[in-house]
Amino acid sequence: MATALDVDVNQFPSLTWHHLAINHAHVSTRLSHEAPLEASRLPEGVSCTVHAAPSQGAVAIQTGLGSQFDKNFDAVCAALSVPCREFSVREGIRAPFVYCSVAPEPDSQTALDTLITAEEGSDSTFVFDFHAAKTAGGAFTSRIRVDARQNARVHIVTVNLLGLGTIHCSSLGTTVSDGASVQVTSVDMGGGEVYTGAFHDLSGYRACVNSRASYVVRGTQSLDTNYVARQRGRETESSIAVNGVVLGSAQKTWRGTIDFVKGCAGAKGDEQEDVLLSGDAVLNKTLPVILCDEEDVEGRHGSSIGKLGKDMLFYLQSRGIDRKNAMALMIHSKVNAVSRFIPDSALVERIESYLEGAF
Repeated sequence: MATALDVDVNQFPSLTWHHLAINHAHVSTRLSHEAPLEASRLPEGVSCTVHAAPSQGAVAIQTGLGSQFDKNFDAVCAALSVPCREFSVREGIRAPFVYCSVAPEPDSQTALDTLITAEEGSDSTFVFDFHAAKTAGGAFTSRIRVDARQNARVHIVTVNLLGLGTIHCSSLGTTVSDGASVQVTSVDMGGGEVYTGAFHDLSGYRACVNSRASYVVRGTQSLDTNYVARQRGRETESSIAVNGVVLGSAQKTWRGTIDFVKGCAGAKGDEQEDVLLSGDAVLNKTLPVILCDEEDVEGRHGSSIGKLGKDMLFYLQSRGIDRKNAMALMIHSKVNAVSRFIPDSALVERIESYLEGAF
């Protein structure tokens, strides 16, 4: 039995001109069963519980693809009996990274729902490796929710090396308590039609979220992504640095929002995107925004969008590097700026291998 996932996603918090077609995206696909998750041997202090339905606390964690997506995805999971897998990190534990591998079968339609509960003072890293043969199709949807409790440290890594015919949805949501810190490292290179979102609720005093992301979209690929940092707590900090490449006739939309809510005095937020374009048919949309309802805050946002510069190209050619190899160097540098933070050398090597043929 397959169930439809048909919903608007990545709704922009502050609407802009409708004709720009950037306020939201629409996903229409079908899902039929749970994705095959293989987790490495769990370190001491980390446990995994399978819930027939998400716990009440998880329901309150909004994710980046939006509240409509969360409601629709909950209904799909209930209809297909897809469980919520909760990883719990015990109080005060410093755990080695947990490696979670998902390799959907070609042309399958799968879903994965994950909750990570990081107890007070814990320190943990979770690596999610989504991969398949480059030629594979189908659909794969993943939702990850993180409850980072007081003074907890959590690092979430997501890597998309799926088949170029796959419809892929990836939605992340975090709630960050007093003194807690969440790091997010994401690399997107696979999938044919990709929708990603991250929503961070910084509710605690001095809560912190630090995100870094890299993407390469090429050929006829499309990537639609949405980032929201809602800063409600005093002296909270958020940052996101994005390095991307758009090639051929690919399409990419990136929305970034820092939302300073009244009462978040002393908060700081920063969002930056650096995009390299190559090809006359590429379509790139970037919308960084700061919403502010509090006076005592510091916010910075911006984007850098351009092609390989003539001066840089001349410099590289003068050293015997042709245009094709020069572009390859630039692409590798953008991906490496993010992948170097992944604590799994084998996965980093596979990212490098997946890049072959991108240019």
